[in-house]
Amino acid sequence: KKMKTKCNVALAFLSILILFISLNVNVVNCKKKYILLEPVKAILTTKNEKEPSGLTYCKTTNLIYSNCDKCKFLTVYDVDLNYNSTLYFPDSIKDVEGVACDHVHGLIYIAEEGNRIVHGFKLDDYTRKSGKDYLKEVSKFSVKTGDATSHRSGIEGLTVNTQKGTLLCANEKSPKLLVEFTSYSGQVLKTIDTFPEALDARDFSGLAYDEQLDLLWILSDQSERVYLTNFDATIVYDYWDVPVTNPEGIAINNQHKPQRLYITTDPSAPSGPQYVGSIFSFKKPEIGSGYSDFENNKNKTYNDHCEGCNEVYKEAQKKLSEYYKKQEPNKQTPDLLGNNVFYHEDRTSDFHWSTYEFWYDYSHFVNDNVYTNHSDSDDDEIIIISVLVTVISMIIVLLVISSLLALSVVYRKKIKDLVYSLTDKLSKKDDEILLSANPDSDLDVFDEDSN
Repeated sequence: KKMKTKCNVALAFLSILILFISLNVNVVNCKKKYILLEPVKAILTTKNEKEPSGLTYCKTTNLIYSNCDKCKFLTVYDVDLNYNSTLYFPDSIKDVEGVACDHVHGLIYIAEEGNRIVHGFKLDDYTRKSGKDYLKEVSKFSVKTGDATSHRSGIEGLTVNTQKGTLLCANEKSPKLLVEFTSYSGQVLKTIDTFPEALDARDFSGLAYDEQLDLLWILSDQSERVYLTNFDATIVYDYWDVPVTNPEGIAINNQHKPQRLYITTDPSAPSGPQYVGSIFSFKKPEIGSGYSDFENNKNKTYNDHCEGCNEVYKEAQKKLSEYYKKQEPNKQTPDLLGNNVFYHEDRTSDFHWSTYEFWYDYSHFVNDNVYTNHSDSDDDEIIIISVLVTVISMIIVLLVISSLLALSVVYRKKIKDLVYSLTDKLSKKDDEILLSANPDSDLDVFDEDSN
């Protein structure tokens, strides 16, 4: 009986431990499914702006405008990402994380993230001072993003719905919000805080209204994905992964033939390796070419040529290398492709940059490894594993319950005997106290039940 009791106790503790572990284990799909936007050109922005964080395209000027997180100016590029000019704004404007062009009214807006203030400027009318072109401010207003007040997670995306004449901004996270407001006073018209399951972005980092489609492009920094939704973000038509890190700004150019989608990257990161400041030009994807039709798109091949991508990715790999050399010198660590490379003290890495362009390797890495390693049965295996974990957890719960019941049966008699023993001892103690207080009293008048 003692051995059985010990076994039951051990089984109970073991069952509880296994249950705790199983409930805290996530079934992770290690073979990620990538359906990437395809870049055609990329540039480093280091010479012009160190931390680009927003992007917009203007139809009337046929130019791209980029804002910098800690800069006091907008950098202007042509549609082929060649530097055009620099436009300055007042030094009092800080922490700019969003820029949007309103070509209908000839205005351009910038947004301060933490202060949640939007400034409006004339698009093509500047004041010349000390050899620099300064934007002329025509409006300024605060935007209330629900109950969100964090200065670190404020306005991260800004765009203009040129058909409605309204502005839409994104509150990055905590919580994720989309806020539509008037372009002249900042009066909030609508706050959107509930999103469909397909819009699984961990944060919002950029917005771009597509005038041709009358739809909204939403960029996520942490998820490294771009989503195409209706303007209220209640319907997700498709979504794609982006082959960059820290994507912060997005712009759509429907005038270009073929149409273009631009994404800018911020080099700074709160932790881990840093990235590079860059702007990528992509072929604007069509609905149905992304995850919405995964079965037909999972074996997609990619163009192996991208102008400038080699330089951008090489610089990004250098940043990654520098970080890991400081963390774990002379150890193998992953490169941008996921390969283990050896970082020496005297050189960046063993990656053979001179042999192939990085995008060539990247595209072939995706084509040859991700999709060939991912089959239809992979999803079935993951489902089976999830079901097994659930069933095992249920069995463990039943074992715990049965073990506790078994323990209660084993110790029931012992507990009962213990209670009777204590009661008998207390009764005898009471008798002794009464006798000592009154030796002549007759205790026989009390029967056993009374005691």
